Amino acid sequence: MAVCAISYADVAIPLVDLGHQLLTTFPGRRVFGVGNSPAFPLRAMQIEAEVKGQPFVSAFLPFSGSFCRGWGHRRNALWFIQNWEQPALGQILGYRKILTERGASPSQIVSAFRKEGSKTLFFDLALTGKGLVSFLSILFPWAKEVGISKQFNKAVEIAMVTSPIVGLQGDAFVLQHYRENKRLMGHPLQILEIDGNAHEGLALLEKLDFRLTPSYSRDLWKNPPPRLDHDSGGVRKLEAAITDLAKARYASAPSAPTLSEKLRALPRRLVRGFGG
Repeated sequence: MAVCAISYADVAIPLVDLGHQLLTTFPGRRVFGVGNSPAFPLRAMQIEAEVKGQPFVSAFLPFSGSFCRGWGHRRNALWFIQNWEQPALGQILGYRKILTERGASPSQIVSAFRKEGSKTLFFDLALTGKGLVSFLSILFPWAKEVGISKQFNKAVEIAMVTSPIVGLQGDAFVLQHYRENKRLMGHPLQILEIDGNAHEGLALLEKLDFRLTPSYSRDLWKNPPPRLDHDSGGVRKLEAAITDLAKARYASAPSAPTLSEKLRALPRRLVRGFGG
C-alpha cells in the first residue's frame, strides 16, 4: 500500500490547505509548479478552482536536480552561485520546447500579461531554493535573449513554499556567476511559510510511490519527458480525497432565488398582477 497506515484523506488535508493558501495569496495568476514536490499542491489548487467554478490556468513543469548552490543571505536577499558545469545548449533548447508546449515561455508569459493582465507565478516547495533558482536560470536569460526582460520581470512572480523551521528568509533572490564577480539575475521573491502541522502533513507525500510529474534531469531534456500513468489507483484515490475535502469546504450552497427569478418561474397570466 503506497500510503501505508496513512489514509488518503490524511494526505489530502495539507494539500487542500496549501492549495487554498496559494489561491488566496496569488488570486488570478497563471500558476506553474516546478518539479514534483509542488505537483499535488497544484492539483489541489486546480480542484478547488473546479469546485468553485473559477477559471484557472496552470500546468505542471517537470524539472529535476540543480546547477547552482546557496551562497548565503545578504541585503535581505537569498544569494545563489552557479555551479561551474551548466546545461549544454542542446539541452536548454530541448527544455525550452517543453516550456513552450506548456505555455511557460517568456513570450507567452508577457503576452498573457498584456492581453489579460494575468501575472504568472512559478512556485516550488523549497528547502534551499536551489532547484527553483536553477529552473529560473533557464527562463530569465531566455527572456533577455528575445528582448523582453523588462516586460517579463513585470509579468512574473516567484514563490518558495517552506516551513519556518527551514529558515529561508528574504524578499528577493540573486544568482551570481561562478567565476566572475557578476550578477546573472535577480528578482523579487515571496517566501510563503506554512505551519508545522502542514509541514508534517506534506512530508506524507514522501511515502507515496506515485508521481504527477516525472523525474526530468537535464540529461533528458533533448527528449520529451516520460509519460506517467495519471490514472493509476493511487493518483485517482488521492484526487478523490482532495475533491471530497474541497467540495466539503468550498462548494457553495445554491443561493435562494431572487424575486425576479421567482416571477419568471410563474405563469405569465399570474405575473401580470405584479405590474406597477
